[in-house]
Amino acid sequence: MVIGFFMHVKKILILLFCFLFASLAYGIELQPIGKLPDKPFAHTIEFETTGEIRAHMVGGQYRFWAPDLNWSNLEKLYKSRNYQPLWLNNGYPTQRAHTARDEILNAYLDGLDSNEYHSDALRYMWNARRPVTKARLDILLSDAFLRYAQELKAGYFNPQSVDFDWKLPGKKINPINILNAFLDSNDAEIFLKGLAPKHPEYVALKKALFKYRKIAAQGGWKRIKRGTTLKPGDQGNRVKDLRHRLISEGYLSDSNLLLGFEDIYESTLEEAVRKYQLANGLEVDGLIGGATLRNINTGINQRITEIKKNMERWRWLPDDLGQKYVMVNMAGYDLQMVVNEQSVLEMPVVVGKKTRPTPTFIDTMEYVEVNPTWKIPPRIAKEKFLPKLQENPKFLKANRLKVYNGWHKSAKEVDPETINWSHYSENRWFPFKLEQSPGKHNSLGQIKFMFPNKYRIYLHDTPEKNLFAKQVRTYSAGCVRVSNPYELAGRMLQADGNWSAEKIKKLVDAGETQRIPLKNKWPVYLMYWTAWVDDSGIVNFRKDVYQRNKMIASGPEPDYNNIVLAQNSF
Repeated sequence: MVIGFFMHVKKILILLFCFLFASLAYGIELQPIGKLPDKPFAHTIEFETTGEIRAHMVGGQYRFWAPDLNWSNLEKLYKSRNYQPLWLNNGYPTQRAHTARDEILNAYLDGLDSNEYHSDALRYMWNARRPVTKARLDILLSDAFLRYAQELKAGYFNPQSVDFDWKLPGKKINPINILNAFLDSNDAEIFLKGLAPKHPEYVALKKALFKYRKIAAQGGWKRIKRGTTLKPGDQGNRVKDLRHRLISEGYLSDSNLLLGFEDIYESTLEEAVRKYQLANGLEVDGLIGGATLRNINTGINQRITEIKKNMERWRWLPDDLGQKYVMVNMAGYDLQMVVNEQSVLEMPVVVGKKTRPTPTFIDTMEYVEVNPTWKIPPRIAKEKFLPKLQENPKFLKANRLKVYNGWHKSAKEVDPETINWSHYSENRWFPFKLEQSPGKHNSLGQIKFMFPNKYRIYLHDTPEKNLFAKQVRTYSAGCVRVSNPYELAGRMLQADGNWSAEKIKKLVDAGETQRIPLKNKWPVYLMYWTAWVDDSGIVNFRKDVYQRNKMIASGPEPDYNNIVLAQNSF
C-alpha cells in the first residue's frame, strides 16, 4: 500500500516535470496565482530582463527569432538607455506601454497596415512571465513604435520608388528621437495624437476613410444595372437602386424614402446626381449615361484604397506648408491660393499631356512677367513646330516666330528663308532658337508666373481659353495654364503694394514686356490628388490620369466588425 502511494506520487512528479520542460521549450507562459510577486522578486525579474535585452543587442546571437526587425536602430536605442526595459516596470507593461500599443494597433485608422507592427506577437506576448519573453516583448514594442513613427510621419513608401515623377526628396525622420521624446513626455496620449499629419486635408481624408469603411461594413452599395440613359421623369427599379446608391454615400437623405417616390427620377434625385457628377469630375448634366454609370458602379473597396493612397501622399509632404501658398492639383485640374488654411482663390487649369506629364515638386514663386516672349524649348521646337514650318514656310511669320542661330547670348536673328528646313528632323540636332513675340497670339498668353526650376515648368496664361471647359484638361507640354491670370497676379502682388487685377490689365495693354519681382514670395506646390474632401464634406474622386497611384500599394483592410470598437482592441 505504501509502495503504491509512492508510485502514484512518482507519476505525478514525472507529469509535472514534463509539463515544466515543455513550457520552457516552447515558450508557454505560466500564469501567476494569487498576489503579485514581492519587490525583491520583481527586481530580480527586471535585472534578468535587462540581461536578456543586452544579450539580444550585443553579439546578436538571439536575433534569429525576429530577423526582420531593424536591429541597427534597436541597438542604438537600447545602448543609449543602458539596455534597460523601455516598456516594463517591475516586470509588467507600464501604462505608457498600453497607450503606445493601443495607438499602434489602431494604425489602420490612418490607412496603415497594423500587421506591419507585430500586432499578433504583441497580443500573444503581452502577459509574458519569463525574462527572455519579457525582453522580446519590450524589443518588439520598440520596433513597432519606431516603424509606426517613421511611416505615420513620412509615409510607408519612399515616394520616388513608387512615383517616378515625384521630384521632392524624402522626409528626414529620426524615429529614435521620437521614441525617446515619447518616453520622456508628460502626456503619452497627446504626444501620440501629434504624430500624424496636421494638414486639414489629411484629417478630412482620415474621417472619410472611417466613413467609407462603415459603408463597407454594412455591405457597400448595390451596382446599378446597365440600360438606357436614366433621366428625370424615369421610373423603375434602376431609379430605386440609384436613389439608394446616392443615399449610401451621403448625396441624398434617407428621408426621401418616406415621401412616396422612391423609384421616381424627380428633381431632388436629379440634384443629387449633379452633385455626384461634380464631385467625381464628370460632365454635369443630371443624366445617368455610360460614363456616370461606370463611375457610380465603382466598388466601395476601390474608393477606400484611393483614400488610403492619397493619405500616403500627404504623409510625404512637409509638416508645414506655410501660411500662404499656391496649390495645383494635376489630377483635379485645379489651382487654389491658400492663406491661413483657407482657400481665397480657385480656378481650373490645364496640365501636361499624358506623354509630357507635369512633374510633382515644390518651389517658390519669384516674379510675374507681363507680355512675355516665349523661347520655345528645343524639344518642342523639333516635335511640334519643325513639321509645320517644313509644310508651310509662312508658318513662322503667321505665328510671329523669330529664328536665332543658337541659344547663346550673342545669338543673331536669321532669315528663315535662308534655311533649308528639310535638312532637319526630330532625330537630328536642331541648332536654332525659336522665339515668339509678345501679344494675345503668344502661347504663354499675356502673363507668366515664374519659379525657376530645372524642369522648365511654370504657370502661364493661354490664348486657348476653350480648353478650360473640358472635363479632362491634359493638353500642355508640361507647364500649367491658368484660366484667370489677372486675378492670380493681382492676389499674388497684393501684399507687395497697391496692386490689383485692373492694374495688371493696364500693364498688359501697354504692350511692353515687364518683369515684376515678388517681395512676398509664394511657395508653389504642384501636387497630384485623386481623392480629397471639399468644404461641404463630400469626398471628391478623380481618375488616376497619369497612372501615378498604381505602384502605391495599400495594406489589407481590417476586420470591419472591430472598426466601431477601434479604441477597445483588447
